[in-house]
Amino acid sequence: MGNVGVLHEDTAKYNVPNVCFAVKVVKRTDEPSNFLVRRLTPPGEDNKTQLVDKFCEGLVDKNEQLAQYRSTGADTILLAESDDIALVNLNILYRAFLCAESEVFMPNINQVWMAHTYAPGDWCEIVCFLGPNSIMDNVNPANYGDGPRYRHVWISAMRKEGFAGMS
Repeated sequence: MGNVGVLHEDTAKYNVPNVCFAVKVVKRTDEPSNFLVRRLTPPGEDNKTQLVDKFCEGLVDKNEQLAQYRSTGADTILLAESDDIALVNLNILYRAFLCAESEVFMPNINQVWMAHTYAPGDWCEIVCFLGPNSIMDNVNPANYGDGPRYRHVWISAMRKEGFAGMS
């Protein structure tokens, strides 16, 4: 904070000692904060692959844990959380979920919900990634197009974009 005055005007990339990623600093003398800091994803380090792997691990683990409830005929719901707003949004999370869902057999999970949280005590956004259309239509914003009904649209777009896990 004490060095804000020596920052380059506009936008500059900095490598901070002992920090494993570069940051972009935007000097904004016209705003009260004077500057913004953004994290840059290092070239070749695609966090999407890590997200797919995490989803796969979670789906396998929770599918096994929920087997006892499904065996009695109960509906099961998996609630996942992401608090990484720096490099992830619900669109990326949903795409990672679709990749993982195509790799993991999960007969014991009826619904998957995602809570995209921010700072503790702050608001969060909760959407349904997998569930009955009647629930998804009432919970998710209409423009999201999430769920089994739209899966083929998402998968087609992900293949065209070369999204990790979709070849």
